[in-house]
Amino acid sequence: MYTIEQMSFEGMSTKERRALKERMLRGEHSARTIDGSMIFGDHEYGSRDFERRARGPIDENGQEVQKTKQQWPYSYDAFVVWRGGPNHLIQDAVYSDRLMEWDMAKFNTLLQKHFSGPNQRSWSYQDPHTIEAFLRDWYDNPKLTLILVMEGCNVGNGFPYWTFHFSTK
Repeated sequence: MYTIEQMSFEGMSTKERRALKERMLRGEHSARTIDGSMIFGDHEYGSRDFERRARGPIDENGQEVQKTKQQWPYSYDAFVVWRGGPNHLIQDAVYSDRLMEWDMAKFNTLLQKHFSGPNQRSWSYQDPHTIEAFLRDWYDNPKLTLILVMEGCNVGNGFPYWTFHFSTK
């Protein structure tokens, strides 16, 4: 496994490199490089050989996705953005777009409460702990624990969606 100093951050701005290194040093469960390579704790996916890019984004079962976001921008396979625990802890999941459809007023209220700034409506810019707080309020369950965040593409319209997998205990 590469150390932070050995990793290739080619194509990333200084600010992005610094933020990624800080997340890794804090021991957060995952980080993502600009090319979609994933780092989970002490395991790396898509970054073992930065020069060759031997593996790309992975699905919830640890398998490399066949249709990547870079190759198929309007019909890519769902991939893991963040993992906070193993699959067997997952009890439920929800799609980001369904939350808005179910109750737009509640959705907008919680967006204002938990997310701020110009990227407030984009889940890809949100911290997993903030998403977890949003979901706890949505379901009115303080014990809800976020386990997995995935990004996928709605092949009907080409827009991204996110799925949040969680435990309710």
